[in-house]
Amino acid sequence: MRVKSIVWGVLFLLLGGAAQGEGRLTLLFAYENKANPPYYLAEQEGEGLGVTPDLLQRVGQRIGFDVKFVRVPWLRALKLLEANKVDGVFHASFKVERLAFGAYPMRDGTVDESRKVMQQSYFLYKPKGSSLAWNGLEFSALDGGVGVDAGYAIIKDLKKLGVVVQENSSTQANMEMLLKQRVAGVVTLENMADAVLDAQREVFQEIVKVQPPIKTKAYYLMLSHRLTQQTPQLAEQIWNVSRDIRLSAEYRNLLHAYLH
Repeated sequence: MRVKSIVWGVLFLLLGGAAQGEGRLTLLFAYENKANPPYYLAEQEGEGLGVTPDLLQRVGQRIGFDVKFVRVPWLRALKLLEANKVDGVFHASFKVERLAFGAYPMRDGTVDESRKVMQQSYFLYKPKGSSLAWNGLEFSALDGGVGVDAGYAIIKDLKKLGVVVQENSSTQANMEMLLKQRVAGVVTLENMADAVLDAQREVFQEIVKVQPPIKTKAYYLMLSHRLTQQTPQLAEQIWNVSRDIRLSAEYRNLLHAYLH
């Protein structure tokens, strides 16, 4: 209990948002405590654990601030952003209702996709032999609910299609539910699902991915309202430099290094 108290005490001190340390600004970014390779890797604290943390470290080096990270469940990350206890979160697809939590890079009143951090696709996963299908517009032979990671933006899209959604804590939990036939399929991010299936091939060998993707979304670094309101020029710099690096040979080499 003592160790746990110390850990949470350190976390509490970190969650103060932007701070000055020895005359240099430190920004705190939150991201999900699940693996999403190559963009973030092991489910643990630390820096440089994937393409996006590495990208943001490079942004800080170019602009002149230090970067710290904290890993928490996705919904918790958004709440911390809303409370200005972190300076940014990633990766966030654009949802109008999320503007209450923080700010996206905008241009002419709409989200600026050129300043996305990355893009990912959602896919349907099903048991081998299942007749469940997706044709790019609608599902067929869907007999039951679909498992989705709690809080993911695709939930709203699925509900618009009349799909019964069962939210679970993780991709791992969803795949286990699928094996137990408690859901008819799973819809989740390709990178995260494929990592789970590849790591446990014997366990999940009866699960297959269905083409085409359900949806491909752009994902952004959201910044806190406090940061964007108090230092708007810094916020724009962060989004602009992130874009510049992402479009460079430096980023392509970084991505290649994590993929090989």
